[in-house]
Amino acid sequence: MAAENIAGDNQAGADVAVEGTSAAALKKAEENRKKRERQKAKKKAEKEAADAPEPKPEPSSSVKPALSGTHADGEAEALAASTLLSERRDAGEGRGLGMFAVNAIEAGQVAATAAPALSVVFDSAAMHTCGFCFATVDEPTIAPLVDVAICANVIASAASVASPDAAPSFDFSFGVVLDDAEGGGVVVRGFSPGSVNLGRGESALEMGDTIAAVAGTKLEGDKNAAAATLRAAATAAVAALPQRPAVEGKAAGEVLTSIELPCSVSRPSCVPCMACGKFAACRECVRAGRIGWHKHECSLFRGLPANCRAGKDTSVLRMLCRYRSSLTEGIGEWTTAKERTPLVMLTLQKNECRVPAQQLSVLSRLSGVRQEEVAAIIFAVRTNACEIYRNKEKVGCALSTLMGWHNHDCTPNAASTIGEDGKVAITTLRPIAAAEELTISYVDFSKPVDERRAILEEHYGFRCSCARCRAEQRRALKSRVPKQQGR
Repeated sequence: MAAENIAGDNQAGADVAVEGTSAAALKKAEENRKKRERQKAKKKAEKEAADAPEPKPEPSSSVKPALSGTHADGEAEALAASTLLSERRDAGEGRGLGMFAVNAIEAGQVAATAAPALSVVFDSAAMHTCGFCFATVDEPTIAPLVDVAICANVIASAASVASPDAAPSFDFSFGVVLDDAEGGGVVVRGFSPGSVNLGRGESALEMGDTIAAVAGTKLEGDKNAAAATLRAAATAAVAALPQRPAVEGKAAGEVLTSIELPCSVSRPSCVPCMACGKFAACRECVRAGRIGWHKHECSLFRGLPANCRAGKDTSVLRMLCRYRSSLTEGIGEWTTAKERTPLVMLTLQKNECRVPAQQLSVLSRLSGVRQEEVAAIIFAVRTNACEIYRNKEKVGCALSTLMGWHNHDCTPNAASTIGEDGKVAITTLRPIAAAEELTISYVDFSKPVDERRAILEEHYGFRCSCARCRAEQRRALKSRVPKQQGR
C-alpha cells in the first residue's frame, strides 16, 4: 500500500462542540491573538540571535559539516527520528524556526522520518486498524490454520512429594490466559508474567490465536473445557516420555522439566482488544510486545462512565488516555523509537479555538489530565494534526513534532506523508540545496489564493505571503482593473 498524503485543509480529529460568539468579538480576539504571536516570535528571534554562537570558518574539505542548528538540549534526541537530513534553525522574521537541509538532498529522497508523538484511530476504524503503526487489516472470513507448539512446565505435585513411592503425579503450568472467542472457540488473550510461552517466536503460541486442536484432539466447548484438554494432553505427553521426571528430593510446586505440545491455531493478522472494543494491533506490533502497553490506556478508558465509552466517537478521550499513560511514571512511551510525547506540549503551535470551558473541564475530569493540557492538545490537533488515510479512508489523526517543525509554503519543496510503517516522512519534491529550508503545504495548494489564505488564517493563525500568493494576488487585482480604451 503506497504512502498517502496527509496534508489537507480539513483538520483531523473528533469534532469538538463550540459555542456561538459575536463576529465582532471574535474578530477583535483574533487580532489580539495574532498581535501577541507576532510579538512573541520577534522576541524569540531576537533572543536566539543574541545567544547564537559566532560562526566558525568554513573548512577546506569538500565535505560540508552539519549546520549549527538551534535544537534545544535533548530536543533532537527526543525526536527519535530514524532519518534526519535536516535541522531546526531560525527561518527569518515572522517565520519562527524551520527545518533546513544539512547537505544537498536529491529529489524524491526522504529527508526525515519519525513515528508521531501522539496518535489515535477513530472508532469507525479502531477494530481493523493498528493503534500503533496504523496498518489496516482486511480479515479473511476464515483465518488459515497454523501449526505451532504450546509449552508447559511440569511441576512436582504435593501428592507426589508426600508419597514418593506411589505412582508420580504432576501439575502443569502453561502461563496462558484463555477466553471464549466470539462465534465459538477459545482465544489466547495474553500470557502470565514469566510464562514459559513468552518470547518463543512465530512457531509458538501468540496472543490472538484461536486454538483449534491440541496434540490431535479438537478443542470443543468453552475455556474451561479447553484447559482440561490441555492438562490431559500434557499428562499423556509426560507418560510417553522415556523417563518420567523424578520428584524425589523436590519441593511441591518445583518445576521439574518442560514439554511441548503440538497445536493447530487460527492466527488473525490483527488482534482486537475485546476489553475496550476500541483498539486493535497488527501482528508485528503484537510480536513487539506493544499490546501489553495498551492495557494501561485501556484500563483508563474502561474506567470511564458507560455513556462516555458508548459515544459516537471516543477518539478525543482515548487520545487523552494515551497521553496520560505515556507520561505516567513506570509506564512511559509504548516504544522508544518514536517522538517523545512531551514534545507536543513544548514545541507544537497551538492556536486557540472556541471550545467551551465547561467541555474542557469535563474532559479533564474524565481523563485525569489537567484542563490546561487538555486545551493544549485539542488546540494542537486543530492546528497541526496529521490526517491518517488508509485505503482512501481517514482512519485517525496524529500529532507529529517533525511535521509541525516544517514551515508552510504554497509552492512546497517537500511533502509530508504517513507511510505503511506508521511514520511521518518528509520527502523532497525537487532537489534541495545545502542550507535551504524544507517546506511543506498545510493546505491543498491547488486551491485559489483566497481559499488557501482563508484556511491558513482560520486554522494556523497567519496570512500567507509566500511568493506564489503575492504573484497570484497581483494577477487577481490586475484582472479586476478595467483595461483603458485603445490599449
